[in-house]
Amino acid sequence: MSNTTFPDLAGLILTDEDNICAYAISGQYGALVRVVFILTLVVGIIFYKHDWVLGGTLVFTITYSSTVAIHLILLTFNAVIWPRMGVSSPNKALDLDILPASFILQTAMSASIQIRLRSFYVRGAPAGTGLVLTVWQCLLTATDWAVLIVFQLIDSPVPPSTGICSANYGFLREDQPVIELENTFEEDWGSFTSITLVPWIWSIICMVSVGAYWLRFRGKSFHEFRRRMKRLVHTMDPSSPSLPFLEYTYHRLHIAIRVVHFLSWCALIAHIIAMEYALRKNQLPVGEGLASVGQWAPAVGCVLTLVGSGVIFGFEKDGFTTKGKKGTPRSRGRLCSPINQQQWGYTIPSAGAGNQFSPTPEEQP
Repeated sequence: MSNTTFPDLAGLILTDEDNICAYAISGQYGALVRVVFILTLVVGIIFYKHDWVLGGTLVFTITYSSTVAIHLILLTFNAVIWPRMGVSSPNKALDLDILPASFILQTAMSASIQIRLRSFYVRGAPAGTGLVLTVWQCLLTATDWAVLIVFQLIDSPVPPSTGICSANYGFLREDQPVIELENTFEEDWGSFTSITLVPWIWSIICMVSVGAYWLRFRGKSFHEFRRRMKRLVHTMDPSSPSLPFLEYTYHRLHIAIRVVHFLSWCALIAHIIAMEYALRKNQLPVGEGLASVGQWAPAVGCVLTLVGSGVIFGFEKDGFTTKGKKGTPRSRGRLCSPINQQQWGYTIPSAGAGNQFSPTPEEQP
């Protein structure tokens, strides 16, 4: 076959019976994008006490991983579901995007659990924000289960070798060239699927986290229980006979939470290393170089998201906020702050009031 599009693959092309036909990895799943994605998650988890860092991290992670999840669902339907339903014929070329996309999805799942465990900002989020996070976790979990089940049904994602690789139309690929690769996926897929057992466990934890979120709004939050126990220990009479037992329970509970946080952090790092090694082991080709827009555009988008998050939180700190406490008016700028309301001689009423502006006590007759 002609190797003008990917000249670095000359050493990988063997005989026809030893090769498979594949689409190269898209630029949006290249090494640069994966590194930026992982660094964003790590920075967000480490600096989870800084709201603007965590907020920007969540926005970028939710947007990118949700796009990856939808892409995986479409690839799964195209590979297995639609051919069995007679909607389309199975592709004769392997779409290599399915491997890094699975890695990104499972990393996002692991990180979502870590963020929910560590961040009080996320645990104490309003109902709307918490619902968005829950829907995001459900989407990641459902997609991961679907992809893993499909891979178990078809044993591996490698299609039968045709012996001839040429440019043809592929789902979500349009008219992109098909390349020849050494057929090592049949052997390596076993080790790759064994790594995905960790995301299976994380999926179960993810569903438990979703259930814990709903219980939180029923007054059964685990962290609320810990806070109440701490308050009870500090306010109890020292001569009470039940105080030693409560102190013992509280300290053991505190240690257990620390251990869970540490183990979840170790599992996330081990999972990232194992998945990245599995991807780099076969030296999978990428259709776009580091200088292409497909690789650096997501990195630029991540930086701009963090900058925008910092600007928004800076506005809120200075009075530019759309979130008000219960019983207070919603402020939308410095002009609406209580100090400036006094200075300019008006007050903004709470919701349901009739007049937009009401005179201050000094102006009233």
